[in-house]
Parts: sequence; structure tokens; C-alpha cells
Amino acid sequence: MINPDDLPKLSDKQDACLKRYLANGFKKSEAYRYAHNCERMNTATIYVEASKFFKNPKITLWLEYYQQNTEKAVQEQLNYTAIDYFNDCEELKLIALECRDKQGNPNVSAAIKADENKAKVAGLLKDQIIHSGSVTQMPSVVVNGEELVLNIGEDINAASAGDA
Repeated sequence: MINPDDLPKLSDKQDACLKRYLANGFKKSEAYRYAHNCERMNTATIYVEASKFFKNPKITLWLEYYQQNTEKAVQEQLNYTAIDYFNDCEELKLIALECRDKQGNPNVSAAIKADENKAKVAGLLKDQIIHSGSVTQMPSVVVNGEELVLNIGEDINAASAGDA
């Protein structure tokens, strides 16, 4: 881990270029243009100079430092646990029960949903999907004394083979 006290001092232009690079989505040439006077430079020259700038050992150390700290900050943000989610659901349930509609009734359905989500996180409730391999066939129905052919559930291949 790089200690910020051990990092080399940057010039104002170096600092401006580096900060712009970090803020602009890592576009080296644009960051270089921002920090340096490039009026008399063509695009290729700016690209070469920006590449040189970002290969400078002072700059690479700063980039490594920012990368380490960014990864740490992101990891801290991602450390969202099941307990955090459970607690958030409890908060949402309380908010839902405090919210009132025009008749003064609490938002009970939102509160129930929050409790369902807490139960799922705790492993007490699971969504169950039941798959069945059988299909009910309904070849026809009689409506007002007239038979309507539906062929619901009929095998498509068998039906087209019979048509041939």
C-alpha cells in the first residue's frame, strides 16, 4: 500500500492533468490538453505527449495510489451484507406504516413486502415455482350449441402431420 506522504510532489500542471484524467473517464489526451497549452500541437503530437506524461514515474505512482484508494472505497461500498439488507427492509417497513393515504390508512402492502423480503434473506421464505410436465388438452368447446375447435395442448407436430 502506498503511503501518501511518500508520493512525489507534482507541479500544478501535473496535478491538474492527473485530476482531469481521473475525472474525465481516463481520457489521456483530453486531460493533457486541459492542463497544457496545446494550441500549436496537432492531435498526434498531443497523443504522444500525453502518453509520455502518463508513463512518467511520478505520475504512475500517483495513479497507483489513486487506484488503490478507489478500490478500497469501492470495496467498502460493496460490503453491503444480508444484515444491512435486513435492516434496510425493517426501515422501509416502518416508513410504509407511517405513510398514510388520503383516507389515513398506512401502506400495509409495502410493509408486508418488506417483511417478505426480510424472511427471504433469513431463509424462512422461498419463492416456489412448480413445473409440470403434463398439459391439459382441450380439443373443442360447445358454445350456444355450436362446437368450436381449439386444439389446446395438442402436439403441434402431430397436428401438422395430420393436415398433410
